[in-house]
Amino acid sequence: MKRKNLLAVVLIAVMMSGGCGNKEAETATGTDITESSEVEVSQEREPPISSEEVKQEEITASPEPADTDSLITEETDDELDFFYLDDNQRFAGFEDALANSKTKEQAKAEPVEVPVDDKPAEAPVDDEPAEAPVSDKYTPEEAIAVYRSLMEAGGITWDPSLKGNWDETIGKYPIEDWNLHMDGYNGCSWGTGWIYLEKGQPEWCAETDLESFAIGNSGGISWTKYYLEVTGSDDECVNITAWHN
Repeated sequence: MKRKNLLAVVLIAVMMSGGCGNKEAETATGTDITESSEVEVSQEREPPISSEEVKQEEITASPEPADTDSLITEETDDELDFFYLDDNQRFAGFEDALANSKTKEQAKAEPVEVPVDDKPAEAPVDDEPAEAPVSDKYTPEEAIAVYRSLMEAGGITWDPSLKGNWDETIGKYPIEDWNLHMDGYNGCSWGTGWIYLEKGQPEWCAETDLESFAIGNSGGISWTKYYLEVTGSDDECVNITAWHN
């Protein structure tokens, strides 16, 4: 019984001593917090700023946009953004570039200057001349030249004297009246006809006439001379008057 009472006294003594110690610690801690709070509040407090000082700071903080060219620098900087202008790398601050940038609508609204060339446009020069279309016809002059070359190559002689006094007699009348004025004419046999201008026709005429000249007159005498004059032409043929002997 005495041992139990002694143990109870010891426990009470321990509890009382522990409780007092905690109270002092709490009191000390609370004092430190109060003092620390007072120090922080005293440090954060500053004199009030007037409205005029606030406006002055706003004006100072918002400068006028700088010229874009003045924002470009050749030096590199970790805080600068780079871009390429005329194949050269340039640097500018992002905020400066953004302040001087334009929207799509603003860029479209600006007039675009188109260079005007005062020089008149020069027509392209074709060094190679265009080839003339190939015709299947001779000109009247070409047809006569082909006919004559073949006749003379066949041994027939060109002789203007075969015409005689044609111009003073038959030739002075219209062609439709020639047969009515044979009196007084002293030239050789004559006839009228035409040579087609289609290629191949003058050749055929010369070949046919060479055969006729070889046969000659009714007495079997061949003709060896000829002469002709052009009396007209059109797109199809050349008209001639011819003499032979």
